[in-house]
Amino acid sequence: MDSVAGSNESKTRSFRIIGINHLGLAPKDPSKARTFFTNVLGLGFLGEELVKEQMTNTVMIDSAMLDSAMIDLAPIDLAPTDSSPTNSSPTDSATAASAKIPTGRPMLEILENETGPDGPKPGPIAKFLAKKGSGIHHVALQVDNLDAALAYMQANGIQMIDSIPRPGSHNTRIAFIHPESTGGLLVELVQQL
Repeated sequence: MDSVAGSNESKTRSFRIIGINHLGLAPKDPSKARTFFTNVLGLGFLGEELVKEQMTNTVMIDSAMLDSAMIDLAPIDLAPTDSSPTNSSPTDSATAASAKIPTGRPMLEILENETGPDGPKPGPIAKFLAKKGSGIHHVALQVDNLDAALAYMQANGIQMIDSIPRPGSHNTRIAFIHPESTGGLLVELVQQL
């Protein structure tokens, strides 16, 4: 049993969990998922970024409906449009949209395996989809001090995938906790920069 689980004798926390930063979603059809969340539900597109080290394209979507979408009751086209970037051509809007990423409201992160000239690359999202199919890939908790959170986890015997913070998408620092320490769930700790 991990030293934190079921124990009140864990090391003192010197960080705060602010809330859920995002849910990482791994759909079998990322373009259709993006279209559903943005066009059908009217949730705002916040940015797209390719994380080369992970061979993963990330698309951040707001979890609250845009005000203008609440009035627009026009018929919805579910087909992707030219304005809906796909993984094979990430947009430059990721950098510009980073400034729009909210820090106080949970987001949805659509994860898509990077595609090269010869097709999909063998990244972690392709592996997840092959093993588990479409679904929630991870939950990301926003912390106020990632270094303190990692020190706390390690002092309490929590198995980490990342023992030191690494750059995350959309202007963040991140670290993943190993599912062995969470009952089988992949948990990401996120500090917004």
